[in-house]
Amino acid sequence: MKATGRWSIVSLIRFTVQFAWAVVLAITVITGGMFIAALATGNSLFPLGFPVYLGAGSYITDLRELFEPGTVVLQSFSGIRVSYFSFQELSASTVLLGLMQVGLLGYTLYALSVLKRPLNSMALDRVFEPENGKDLKIVSLLLLFAAPLKYGYEWLSRWNFESVIGTIELTLMAPSFDFTLLMAGFTCYVVAEIVNQAAIMHNEQKMTV
Repeated sequence: MKATGRWSIVSLIRFTVQFAWAVVLAITVITGGMFIAALATGNSLFPLGFPVYLGAGSYITDLRELFEPGTVVLQSFSGIRVSYFSFQELSASTVLLGLMQVGLLGYTLYALSVLKRPLNSMALDRVFEPENGKDLKIVSLLLLFAAPLKYGYEWLSRWNFESVIGTIELTLMAPSFDFTLLMAGFTCYVVAEIVNQAAIMHNEQKMTV
């Protein structure tokens, strides 16, 4: 299977990105519409909910009761990520969370839109276009900035959840920083630089010939 051109690995990646773009677009439209409806009606129910990390201790305790003593040892050092839905009146923190949720979806949609451009070029065998490296560099920066944005969104979601549950005792874990996005951003940046250098060398070779 070819690396670039039609019916190639790049074409397969382009199809996957295009499908992801369509799914994110649909989710963004639905979530944006629900957010506008929430502002109009005062209803704080959002279709995707908001993330929070619960301590795994209570779940481990419940599971231990299913086994006979001495048969298994269960231990967890991380929280369990769940989504919560609030039926309380719309608050300022909930509005901000909803706005950030729609914004992050739009952010993802824009990143996928930029990523489609170099993939389309490479699928048409236009590998050495200078714009390919520029677009990949934009994608890498978007990935790098996505990590702290996601982290801040999850912290705000935790604070909002604490205000919702009030005095109910529940073990909450701190959100985990997504280093995968950082590594993906740095990797994409390296690929962008390689594509840039390849485009420069290709153009210089054409000029000498």
